[in-house]
Amino acid sequence: MKLKNYLTFVVFMILGVMYSQTRNIVTGSVKDINGVPLIGASVIVEGTNQGTITDEQGLFSINIIGGDTLIISYVFYETKSVKIDANSKYDIVLHQLNETLEDIVVVAYGSSTKESLTGSLSYVTSSDIEKRPNTNVLNALVGAAPGVRINNSSGQPGSEPSIRIRGFSSLTNNEPLIVLDGIVYVGPVGNINPLDVESVTVLKDASATTLYGNRASNGVILINTKKASKGQGFLGVGFKQGLFYRSQLEYDKLDPDGFMETMWKGYRNSLVSNGNSLADANRLATKNLIPDVLGMNIYNLSNEQLFDSNGRLMSNASVLPGYRSDLDWYKPVERVGTYQDLNLNARISNENGGAYFSTGFLNNEGYFKGSDYKRFTTRINADYNVNEFVKIGTNVSGSHQITNSNVFNPVHVASNMAPIYPIYLHNPDTGDFIYDELGDKIFDLGDKTRKSQRFRNMVLENKLDVNESISTTLNSQIYTDINFLNDFTFSIKGSLALGYNDIRNYRNSVGGIGKRTNGESGRNSSRNKTYSFQQLLNWKKDFGNHNFDVMLGHENFNTDAGTLYGVKSDETFKGLIEWSNFNKLEIANERLTKYRTEGYFFRGKYNYKNKYFIEGSFRRDGSSKFHSDSRWGNFWSVGGSWVVSSEDFFKIKKVDYLKVRASYGEVGNDEAANLYASHTLYKMYTYAGKPSAYRSQFGNKGLKWETSSSFDFAIDGRVFDRVNFTVEYFDKRSQNLLFDLKLPVSNGSTFPSMFTSSIISNVGSISNRGFEVSFDVDVIKMNDLSWNIGVNATMLKNKLLKLPPANREHGIVSDPFLRKEGKSIYEFYLTEFVGVDQMTGNALYTIDSEKYNVNGSAPDKPSVSEAHLVNINGQYYTTNPGVFGKKVYAGSGVPKVDGSFSTVLSYKSFSLSGLFTYALGGKVLASKYRSLMDVSYKVNAIHKDIIHAWDGIPEGMTESSVNRIDYNGVPRVDYSTSENSNAQSTRFLKSGDFLSIQNITLNYDFPSELLKKIKIKKMGMNVSIENVYTFTKFKGLDPQQSFTGSGLIGNSSGSGAARIFIFGINLNF
Repeated sequence: MKLKNYLTFVVFMILGVMYSQTRNIVTGSVKDINGVPLIGASVIVEGTNQGTITDEQGLFSINIIGGDTLIISYVFYETKSVKIDANSKYDIVLHQLNETLEDIVVVAYGSSTKESLTGSLSYVTSSDIEKRPNTNVLNALVGAAPGVRINNSSGQPGSEPSIRIRGFSSLTNNEPLIVLDGIVYVGPVGNINPLDVESVTVLKDASATTLYGNRASNGVILINTKKASKGQGFLGVGFKQGLFYRSQLEYDKLDPDGFMETMWKGYRNSLVSNGNSLADANRLATKNLIPDVLGMNIYNLSNEQLFDSNGRLMSNASVLPGYRSDLDWYKPVERVGTYQDLNLNARISNENGGAYFSTGFLNNEGYFKGSDYKRFTTRINADYNVNEFVKIGTNVSGSHQITNSNVFNPVHVASNMAPIYPIYLHNPDTGDFIYDELGDKIFDLGDKTRKSQRFRNMVLENKLDVNESISTTLNSQIYTDINFLNDFTFSIKGSLALGYNDIRNYRNSVGGIGKRTNGESGRNSSRNKTYSFQQLLNWKKDFGNHNFDVMLGHENFNTDAGTLYGVKSDETFKGLIEWSNFNKLEIANERLTKYRTEGYFFRGKYNYKNKYFIEGSFRRDGSSKFHSDSRWGNFWSVGGSWVVSSEDFFKIKKVDYLKVRASYGEVGNDEAANLYASHTLYKMYTYAGKPSAYRSQFGNKGLKWETSSSFDFAIDGRVFDRVNFTVEYFDKRSQNLLFDLKLPVSNGSTFPSMFTSSIISNVGSISNRGFEVSFDVDVIKMNDLSWNIGVNATMLKNKLLKLPPANREHGIVSDPFLRKEGKSIYEFYLTEFVGVDQMTGNALYTIDSEKYNVNGSAPDKPSVSEAHLVNINGQYYTTNPGVFGKKVYAGSGVPKVDGSFSTVLSYKSFSLSGLFTYALGGKVLASKYRSLMDVSYKVNAIHKDIIHAWDGIPEGMTESSVNRIDYNGVPRVDYSTSENSNAQSTRFLKSGDFLSIQNITLNYDFPSELLKKIKIKKMGMNVSIENVYTFTKFKGLDPQQSFTGSGLIGNSSGSGAARIFIFGINLNF
C-alpha cells in the first residue's frame, strides 16, 4: 500500500511539472495613461531572448510558460514587469518617464526620493532644458530655483554664466562646485551639450552638500547626463534655428545739435567761473570751443559763425551731408546674429545593458560682427550587466569649440563716443569721405581731434584684430558596480579629463594698441589634465518597517595644468598673425600648477515606515592648497524629516501631503585660496634695466579653508489636490574668511611699484539668512485642458559679522562699498548728495563734520575752505565732495526680494509657457549715466537729462528762500566744476527693481495616431523667445545683470545678454 501511495504521489508530481511547463499564448495591450496605444512597445520574457513588439493597435501576443514574468518597455516611458498567472489577457498601462521620475532626484553620490529628503535642493529636468535655447545648461536654472541667481551679462556667444546660491559666502570666490555624473568637473560648462543632460540639481544647504567637503560652501550643482534605458531603442533628430538681437536698451543721448549747444554752455560757464565777463565768455566760447576743445567741425558754417550770442546754433547750421551717415558707431559692427543647433542621438538596449549616443553641432553668431561661437560635441554612455552581480559602464564625451570675440568692446566705445566724431576721415570743407589708393575709406584714428580714444578706432580694430580661442576637451569615466551578499554594492569609478586651449591674439599696426609696436601677436596655450578615483560601498537593508541605507566612500582628485604665453611685435607683412611674421619678442612666460584633494566620507540614512527620516553625513578632506599642518578638516551634517500627513491622527482631508524637515551642518571652501597660499613666492622683475626678483607673496602655514555652517528648516506640502508649496528658512554663516591683510612695509613689498605688503589670512565671518517660498497651483485640471501657475521668492539678508581687529573701526574699503561689521558686504558707501543750490547751480553735499570744523563747531579739526562752504539758512554744505563730503551707507546692492513666476497653459497637444523674473529693494550704481552727465574737456556723449540742468536763478529766488535747494535738480554745466558736480555720490544710486519677461514658449506635440502612419514615434516643435524684455525704473540699466548693483551693463565693458528668437523641431524614430 505504501508503495502504491508513493507511486501515485510521484505521478501527480510529474503531471504537475508537465502542466507547469506547458506553454500558453498570452495576449494583451500596451497603452499610455490616456488610452493611446503604444506602437512598437517591447514585450520580453524576463531572463530570455524571447519577445515581441506591439502592433499598430498596441496589441501583442506571446507564447510563454506559466509563471514567467514579462518585461514591458517603451521609449520615454517607465519599464514595467508583469507576473503571468492564470489569466490569458493583460491590459498594461505605462507612465511617461517624466511622471515616474518626478519623485526621484539626484543627490550627492546617488539618488533619493523627494519624500526622504532632509536637505534643501532644486532641480530641472531634460524637458525643461530642451524647450529653451540655451548654449549653456546652467542658463536653464534662470528663474527655476529659489535662492539661485544667474548672471550672464556678456553678449558673447558661448560665454559662461556666474551663479550665486543663497547669497555670498566669501569675499573672494562665490561660484558653486560643479559635479558631472558624480565626478567634480573642471572646465567650462559650455563644453557640455545641454541636450545630453537628463537633470540639473542644485544642492543648497549643508545637509545636501556635506559629502563634497572642502569645496561645498557655495553650494553644489549636479549635472546628470542621459543614460541608456531598458526598452526599445530609438533614433532622435533635433534642430533649432534662431536669431540673436541685442536686448540692452541704450541711454537717451543728445544729438549733434544738442551736444554742440551743451558743450558751448559748459565752456562758457567755465570761462565765467574763471573771472571772465559774460560777454567775453560768450565770445571766447564761440571762438575757441572747436579748436581748443572739440577738435573738429562737422557743420556747414565756420567755427565763429556757428553759434549766436547765446550759444544757440544758427538757424542755417546743419551737419554736412557726408558726416550724417557716419556718426553711428553701432551700425558698422552690429548685426542680427544667427543660431543653429543640430543634434542626433540614439538609444539601444536589451536585458543585459544598453548605450546612449549623441553628436551635436552649434553655430552661434553674436549680434556684433566678429563675435561668434562654434561647438562640436559627441557623447557615448554605455553600461553592460556582466552577470546578475556585476555591472560595468563608461561615459565618454568630447567637445571642440571655436570662439571669436570682439577685441574692443563695441558698447563701451559706441555709448561713450560724442556724436560729432565720425568713423572715417572726411574732407573738412565738404564733408565728403576720403579714400585711399585702393578706393577704400580711411579710418579716423582721432589723433588730431578726439580727447579720448586717441589713435584708436573701434570699427577698425574689430575688423582687423583677432581674438580667437580654440579648445578641445575629452572627458571619460569608467565604473564597475558589484552586488554581493544581497544588500551590498561596491562601486569603483575612475575619470580622466583632458583640456587643451589655444588663444590667438592679433593687434594691427594701423590703429589701436598695436600701432605703438608696429603690430602685436600673442599666444596663450594651456593644457589641463584632471583625474580622480572614487570607491563607494553601499549597504541597503529593510527590516520590516525599519529601512537602513549606509554608504562609505573614498575619493581623490588631481589637476595638473600648464600655460605657455608669449607676445611678439613688429610685423613684416600687415595682417599676417603667425609669429614668423614678427621680429621682436616682447614677453615669454610659462606657468605649471598642481592641485590635489583627498577625502573620506560616510553617509547613513534611516527611516521608519517611510514616515520618519534621519540622515547624517561626515567627510574628512585634505587640500594641497594648505600647509601639511593645517591641511585636513572635518565636515559634517545631520538632518531629519517627518511626513506628518502619514500619521493616523492627521485627519485634515484638504491636506494631501505635509512634511517638516530640518538640517544643520558644516562645509568648506578652498577655492577662496590660490594654489600655493601657504608658500612664500617670488617673481621676476626688471629693476634699473636689470633682471631681479621680488617676494610676491608671504606664505601663511596656518592658512586653511573658509568654513560655512548652515541651518535649514522647511515645510513641504500639497493641499486641495492642486497646490504644492514649500516654505524654507535658512541661516548660513561663513567663518575663517580669507582676507589680504596689510602688513607694515618694513616686512618688504609684495608689489614693488606700489610699495605695499600683505599676507592672506583667515579672518572675518559673513552671515546669509532669509526665507525661500515657492508654490504652484493647478488652476485647471481637465483631460484636455490644464493650467499651472508657479511663484517663488527669496528674501535674503547679507551681513558681515566679523573683521580683523585692525579693520573693525574703519572697515575695509572696496569702492563703492565699505565693509564694516553689521553691514552687508555690498552696502554702498557714497558721498551724500543733497541737491542743487538754485542761486549758483552748484551741487551741494553733506559735510563730514566728524573730520572737519564747520564755522567753529570743532576748533581742533581742520576747517572747510571758504571757497567750498555754503551756508543756506544756517545749514552748511560743501561743493567739494572729494575732500569735505560725508560718506554714508546708502543701500545695498543685494535685493531684499528676488524670484520668479511661471505659467503653463496646455490644451490637447498645445502648450504655452511663460517665465518671468523679478527683484525688489536693491540698489544699482549708474556709473555709465554719471559719465554721460559729465560736460567737460573729456568730450564724451551726453545724456538728454542734461537739458534739465540749472540755467539761472529762478524768478523770486533769494539767498534766504526756504526752497533754495532743488533736491532733484541737475547742477550747472561747467567744465571747471564738472568733477565736483558729477562726483560719485548718492545722486547716481538708482533703484534696482526690475521685472523681466525671461521666456515665452509655444509647443506642439503631434498626435501619436498621426505619427504611427508615417512611422515616427514622437514629434514636436516649438517657438521660443528668450530674454524678451526687462522693465526697470531707469532706461539704460539692466539690474539683473549684476549680483552687487555695481559694474552693470552700460556702466563698463559688458554688452548684455541677447534676445533670442528660436524655432525648434524634434523627431524620434
